[in-house]
Amino acid sequence: MSAALLLGLFFFAPPLERGFDLDRLSGAPERVEVAAAPLVVHFWASWCEGCVEELPALARAAESCRDAQTRVLLVNAGESSAAVRAFSRPLGLSAHVLLDPKGAAWRRSGARGLPANWIWNGREGRLVEGPMRADEWRALLEGLGCRAR
Repeated sequence: MSAALLLGLFFFAPPLERGFDLDRLSGAPERVEVAAAPLVVHFWASWCEGCVEELPALARAAESCRDAQTRVLLVNAGESSAAVRAFSRPLGLSAHVLLDPKGAAWRRSGARGLPANWIWNGREGRLVEGPMRADEWRALLEGLGCRAR
């Protein structure tokens, strides 16, 4: 396969709108289907300073989605399940933590850095890169149908 073709496959991979494969912390595979319901996929890593600051705020804001159809997934990009468990346990992350061990979904989102957030409103997706503040998360999730507690 030529280098140009490989490069084209990397940069023009299908978008996340078609669904994507991740792993649970247990190692079991999980297929995430993108449907009519809102979906927030937050890509992060333990070495990312902005991620470490943002994760607790996002997890707290995501609590407002418990009764909504909106799903919030915290997806670690590229680290082992043991490293993710050790990192997320002290933070008390209650949102759904999944693994993207080779960063395939992260790349398909179009992200080039971490943290990165792929937001599906039920009709279309968009990418927001960089850390978001707690008030920004609350407003975004409220706009997707989550209600503050």
